[in-house]
Amino acid sequence: MSEPAREAKQLCWPDVVARQDGVLTRRQALATGMSRAEWEWKLVSKRWQLVCDGVAVAHSGEPSPLQLRWVVVLKAGPGAALTGDAALVHFGAKRLQVSQHDVAIPAARRARPVQGPLLTMVPHRIEKLELWTAGHPHLRLVHKHGATLHAAAWAATDEQAEHRLTLAVQQRLTAVTSLRLTLADMPRLPRHALIAAVLDDVELGATAQSELEFLRFCRRHGLPLPDQLQLKVRAGGTRYLDARWSWLRITVEIDGVHHMWVEQWNADTLRTLELAVAARGTGEQLIRVTRTMLRHHEDRVATLLRQLLVP
Repeated sequence: MSEPAREAKQLCWPDVVARQDGVLTRRQALATGMSRAEWEWKLVSKRWQLVCDGVAVAHSGEPSPLQLRWVVVLKAGPGAALTGDAALVHFGAKRLQVSQHDVAIPAARRARPVQGPLLTMVPHRIEKLELWTAGHPHLRLVHKHGATLHAAAWAATDEQAEHRLTLAVQQRLTAVTSLRLTLADMPRLPRHALIAAVLDDVELGATAQSELEFLRFCRRHGLPLPDQLQLKVRAGGTRYLDARWSWLRITVEIDGVHHMWVEQWNADTLRTLELAVAARGTGEQLIRVTRTMLRHHEDRVATLLRQLLVP
């Protein structure tokens, strides 16, 4: 008998529905006083609806996001805990869309994925799952640090994985130190090396995708990493990045906004970079680089920055 079923056995089914935010499994219903005929009648009469096989919500309208989370955990069975994107949203993450519900299950068990009109559930077998689960108060969840790492590990792309790590730290759902400690207990987690590298960048100061892209550019071309990063906002909402090498008194400003005459703007900024190479060692220097330059003149920019940054 599953844990929710054992708890439900001490209650009548309306109490179980109330504590599970309007969600009930068929097994729980039968264990708490509901007959098979009554269960079937509630579904046939459309007073209740099945979200997936064996799990219903106690109304006929659209299930709420919280009810879908309950459905996933109950469907996955004993010891299951919500994790990944859905758990982060549950903990308060903003600007994160949940396209699937990831659920962690003990490694000794198996669970079938669910693909339906209302939700997609993807189960993941996890070793030592009990180390990272927390109640909230009855819904089982992987804690914020573990859920963040799972969201990054199972994201569709590396870029989306980086986005989830920076988002969770930027919104203060977790911290780099906590993520590192949890990652150490997950040696076989997918994208382990990438996650460790991104955490280094986030600790350095990168809290936006543009900053991570620039650090990747530096590593790709063997350039020394800046020791200071700062994302600023100009009047009007224009975003730009300052990357500073304090020991050289050099700052590179990466501008994502193009002037009306894009070709002329890029030519001017490239010329500014060339002049900075010639003036190296004379004092504080500010170099402007556009993201268009990094995309379309990557090798040239890397060569000039190497001359500027590497003795």
